[in-house]
Amino acid sequence: MSDPWSVFFLTLAGVTLCRLSGYALGRWLPRSPEVTKALDTLPACALAAVLAPQLAALEPLGMAATVLAIGLLLMRVGLLASFTFGCLVLLSPVILQAVREG
Repeated sequence: MSDPWSVFFLTLAGVTLCRLSGYALGRWLPRSPEVTKALDTLPACALAAVLAPQLAALEPLGMAATVLAIGLLLMRVGLLASFTFGCLVLLSPVILQAVREG
């Protein structure tokens, strides 16, 4: 299972089966506000499940940049500003060193 193409195609097949089963079973779900709200949160839950282990492994500077970027996004500052300030925090040691030397 170490072949990257095997992993790729197995993942592709798994995602395709999940999507098709969602379409097939979705017809029988009630259209209540509670079910709609629960289904609307599924993409965010999947994203959090993928990102949480990566965030836990970050160094303090990476965690600070991530928290800053997410905070700016939640404050609706904008994607570009959030990305820019997050990158500036990540690059701050390099920027500070360049300022001290030059």
